[in-house]
Amino acid sequence: MTLERLTDDGQIATYLTYQELADRWQCSKATIRRRIHAGQLDVVVFSISFKRITGASVLRYEREHLRGAA
Repeated sequence: MTLERLTDDGQIATYLTYQELADRWQCSKATIRRRIHAGQLDVVVFSISFKRITGASVLRYEREHLRGAA
């Protein structure tokens, strides 16, 4: 389930689940976890079991590493 939240500057921030990003990139959730642990993707922790990947970090990663990706 993608989340959207209003930021302090009035922008809408998008957050993706690990599965949503894995589906988008056609890879496994383990690959997503490796990218997170490598510092290539940013995660927001809402609670101990409720973590989401920031949409901005996904777009940044795609721009830098996945030319022509979704």
